[in-house]
Amino acid sequence: MAGEPGTASPARPGPVEAVTPAASLPALGPGPASAPPPPGHTPVIDEPPEPRRIRRPADLLRAVASCVFMLLFLGLGMVAGGTTRGAESDISKLSADQKLPLGLVLGVTSVLLAVVPIVLAIDRLYRRDTRRVVDSVLSAAMAYLTAVGLNAMVASSHTPKSISEALTLPHNAAGNTAAFHIYLTTVVAYLTIIGFGNRHNFQTATWIALIAYGVVTLIQGDATLISLAETVLLGRLVAFGWRWARGVINDRPTGEAVYSALLSAGLGPLSCRRVPDVEEVRRYRVATRERGDL
Repeated sequence: MAGEPGTASPARPGPVEAVTPAASLPALGPGPASAPPPPGHTPVIDEPPEPRRIRRPADLLRAVASCVFMLLFLGLGMVAGGTTRGAESDISKLSADQKLPLGLVLGVTSVLLAVVPIVLAIDRLYRRDTRRVVDSVLSAAMAYLTAVGLNAMVASSHTPKSISEALTLPHNAAGNTAAFHIYLTTVVAYLTIIGFGNRHNFQTATWIALIAYGVVTLIQGDATLISLAETVLLGRLVAFGWRWARGVINDRPTGEAVYSALLSAGLGPLSCRRVPDVEEVRRYRVATRERGDL
């Protein structure tokens, strides 16, 4: 999910600075000096072309980390299956003794996890961030298909028994439980891409609902500890992998945007040329009518 935990935030515009100190620039604002360039003068904007989408190494690292943890948890379930089964049995027994309202908790968390994605989508659409919503939906669809495919593989007779026992439980006469919880996988993938922005309380409440939903699922015998961990990690793996493969929107300001901002500030720019970055800070050299090069 997008932002940690579970969420990842979009690429923020890189800072832009002039070559000279900022103190030499006047305060922004329209004024008499904000006249357009002299007649017949064509603005010179020189910068290398950049892709509309960029791939962030952090997304690839998170996807690889999710894959590694999935393998580690699977190995743990195969080696220490008896220990995890004992923990699951103790949790179920404790809930039975306490007579917890599992049905109520499951209903509330299910409604919350269904409403949250819709609210986040409406918020993004209101802020004209349609691409983020589309990427989130596509990520959830890919997570759904991946979970369905992996469940079919685990249920196959060709799957080693140790893997099947680590990820599934005997459920009823129809067969075992699903190795990956499809609903949770799609929700985690969706939330990872769409993100929560600065709504930290909202993010915390959503993760509490996710954990509560998983605990109730575990108590009811519909999943194992290992399968729940694998479900969350699978959602994150698909989300980060998809975002890295597709890339994020390159919303850094262009030379044209810098030129327009300086023109509206009354600096009378004549040209705007990209110079080498310093510590990931994007820099431009701007020639003006009255102040020379900035």
